Amino acid sequence: MRTKYDQETKDRLIRMFYERRQEVPGESMRASFRHLHDLTGISPDTMRGWVDRARVDAREKPGVTSAEREEIRALRKELAELKRANEILKTAALRRISFACLSSRFSLSNALTRSRSASRARCSGISLRSTALTHLRRVSAVQPIFSATLTMAAHYDS
Repeated sequence: MRTKYDQETKDRLIRMFYERRQEVPGESMRASFRHLHDLTGISPDTMRGWVDRARVDAREKPGVTSAEREEIRALRKELAELKRANEILKTAALRRISFACLSSRFSLSNALTRSRSASRARCSGISLRSTALTHLRRVSAVQPIFSATLTMAAHYDS
């Protein structure tokens, strides 16, 4: 069964480990952990993990410190949020392109100035792709998804 220990217990045990190592310098780490296990009843593997983490945090042992681990976790969270925002921007850009195409096809002023067949031609194939390119060049926030949108526009061409 897994038991949670509070930070005070962990700190006290780490301090006891370092004191034991100073008292008996020739003793192996394994023997020190066994001695502490006999005193506290905490598993040697659990203690080893705490001591290793403390040694990494103190830069006595190579590895990723707790502060760096937290920073990595925060950066991964931020990256996930940016990816979600990027997906939303992709969807919004494509909807705006589709809406621009539909509105130019069915607007009253277009109906009066152009025939329906001319409006259809404007919103199909190459014209849709050039409309997408023009729109995306104006919107700087969508630049990272520019190539993905080009691929989608090429799909609409076919």
